[in-house]
Amino acid sequence: TAPSSWIDREGREHRIEALAVESSKFERWALEDALTGLANLRRFEQCLDEWSAVAADKGQPLCVAIIDADSFRHINNTFGHPIGDKVLRGIAAEMKTQVRETDLPARLGGDEFAILFRDTEEQVAEQVARRLEQAVREHDWTGLSQSLRVSISIGVVEAQPGEAKKELVKRSDAVMYARKQERHLAEVASTVPRAVVQRVTGWLRRAQRVVL
Repeated sequence: TAPSSWIDREGREHRIEALAVESSKFERWALEDALTGLANLRRFEQCLDEWSAVAADKGQPLCVAIIDADSFRHINNTFGHPIGDKVLRGIAAEMKTQVRETDLPARLGGDEFAILFRDTEEQVAEQVARRLEQAVREHDWTGLSQSLRVSISIGVVEAQPGEAKKELVKRSDAVMYARKQERHLAEVASTVPRAVVQRVTGWLRRAQRVVL
């Protein structure tokens, strides 16, 4: 029979191991988005702090991409919030597939996502972003609804020397919004007769008052 002291020591070791496992689990949950399994806002901000410092020290490029689901409110209102949640999980799944192991995909909240690119120039990050946009458009959403269409807009920027992290994210968000607006205007223009577009353009150029 084993001495009681040995049994007590073994029991303590098991309890310590169990506590370590639980602690690791809680730490992961604290840094992980519950809906999508991506890194959450807190984890994104931690990595942005850490990676920015490394990039500045080593002179390496660092890129940020802010991502927004297009017309997500319409998706929620038309198909319901459960479908909306599945759309967010689908976007997250494509992000996990398209980004590289060295990148950090994250959900910042709502329908807003982000990717942090370590030691990556803007041109390369832009290529990843365009592949991701295409992958989301071509994703098979018909399992959720035959009429469901999903797209995302992405703004990619490279950090500038001495730039504050808040400004870096703000610039990326502005590029994303501009891209969203450009695509929306292009889609609208494609449905309006060319003659009407030319007439309105002429009015605007002559600074006439236009009431639509």
